[in-house]
Amino acid sequence: SWTGTKLGDMLGAVDRELERLEAADGRKRYVWVDMFCASQNLLAGHYFASDAEKAELKAKAPAGAHPAYLARKEDTDNIFGDALASVKELLLYMSPLTGEWDAPPHPYLFAERGEPPEMWTRSGPGSITRAWCIFEMGKCLQKDCDLHVVLNDSDRAGFEGLLTKRFHDIAGIVAGVDARDAQISKTEDRDYIRKEIDSLPGGPGAVNTAVCASLQRWLADEGRAALAKVPKKERGTTSLINNLGSL
Repeated sequence: SWTGTKLGDMLGAVDRELERLEAADGRKRYVWVDMFCASQNLLAGHYFASDAEKAELKAKAPAGAHPAYLARKEDTDNIFGDALASVKELLLYMSPLTGEWDAPPHPYLFAERGEPPEMWTRSGPGSITRAWCIFEMGKCLQKDCDLHVVLNDSDRAGFEGLLTKRFHDIAGIVAGVDARDAQISKTEDRDYIRKEIDSLPGGPGAVNTAVCASLQRWLADEGRAALAKVPKKERGTTSLINNLGSL
């Protein structure tokens, strides 16, 4: 999610994971990052003289297909879906892993959820609260892409401590992924994303299940790796083994 994400933190996390993956299997990887490939100027509507001009051009043709309108907006109906059709792995930026942050003043993807609270606080990774990110995760997991969770330096440094002391907080975040709570910055994208998510086998519920299950496997793998570092004599009494058992 680009909302509230520090670019350097995200790129650093991606670079570290690429080094690890390529060292393990020797395969060169090329990364598609949506915030780079989608024109931020087009997305922001900077090439329209005003909101009124944008609305006027959009209304001149069915489904907003007026050439003058299409030439000044990003092709969100295809740019993401076409790219996702080619990928084999998903790098999911899950920082901040814990902690709270101010939610942006954006509506929910699912209009029937009503309006979000004003000046409210969200917690955990921003990516799992964004409509386009949920869409990308759902499409990738539907085609059995490998999921790799990446974290910023701060989360990586304290991750093993979190597994021991705040395991249930992380597990709660993982289990709490809900596409219905995702927010969207532009309501004009709502119809396309909803149509795509609804068209997946099982719809939004299946997206929630797939994302939660993948993140749960990641958390279990990380927990087992951390447990393996504990001296054998202490493993049976550490809180981590109980946390893994409850997961």
